[in-house]
Amino acid sequence: MRRASGIICAWLYQVALAIWLGGIVVLGAIAAPAIFGAAKDAGQHDWGQPLYRFAGVALGEAFSRFNSLGVASGVLALIAGLAAAKLLDWRGMPVPISGALTLLALAVMVYLTYSLYPTMMAHREAGEMARFDAGHQRYVQAFNVVMVLLLVVEGLALWMANQARDKGYSARSVP
Repeated sequence: MRRASGIICAWLYQVALAIWLGGIVVLGAIAAPAIFGAAKDAGQHDWGQPLYRFAGVALGEAFSRFNSLGVASGVLALIAGLAAAKLLDWRGMPVPISGALTLLALAVMVYLTYSLYPTMMAHREAGEMARFDAGHQRYVQAFNVVMVLLLVVEGLALWMANQARDKGYSARSVP
């Protein structure tokens, strides 16, 4: 039972990280630049123009939803990762480092979701575009920090999987 639980936790950990990191890449690096690029290609460059405004509102809703999904994925990754490490007996692995980096990424995501993002949207709705733009720049920087942290966490996860295999630590070796 311990082995099966460990395997399930390790799987949940990877799925949660994949959803979190994948969403950051899809929204931040692909969708947002493409959608705003299309509006700009159509000659619309500022918030007062309808296509540009629509792009902002649509992506704003997507990021709002993703922020909540990112927090949920971060919580699941943290819990499932630590449980997998315990159940699969990953002694000698950098689990504390991976856990700390995941916790840091989650803390930044919580800040983005419940503090910075709502403030940005309030500025946008109030027509305070200079304040919105300043908040948006901080949001992009923090979003990029989360992405880099998650890339490091994924790298550690791959390294730990290889180390576990090389040292004979596997789900089969756990009683």
